[in-house]
Amino acid sequence: MGKWILLRVGPVKILFLMVDRSAKVLKSLASVEPDYHRVTWQRGIDPASTLQFVTLRVGDYLDFINPEALPIAEVGQTDYAHCTWTDVKDDLPPDAVVPFKLTESRTYYFASDPFFCYKGLKFEAQVYPA
Repeated sequence: MGKWILLRVGPVKILFLMVDRSAKVLKSLASVEPDYHRVTWQRGIDPASTLQFVTLRVGDYLDFINPEALPIAEVGQTDYAHCTWTDVKDDLPPDAVVPFKLTESRTYYFASDPFFCYKGLKFEAQVYPA
């Protein structure tokens, strides 16, 4: 019979391990707490720069930090590539902090209005299964 050990990994993730006397892991249960990733949505800053080394998973959140209240929309791949807004999937509110839950394993495309999109204010996020 093993005993359960509680480990905290980072600020939110919690991992429970069942170990035997030799400290061999018998079972593990990870918490399902989502991760929150900050994306700065501001003129002159590449939104992807804050997520350079991050793996996004289904259930995680993108927190768009939007101090200038610039437009943010989830758009289709063609609108992303051409900075148009013909296929807007979700028009996010122009708040200072805008949380967006990643619900599917796919590529998400976000863009500001065409004027700012052409200046580089757009963001592509690949999301993997949880």
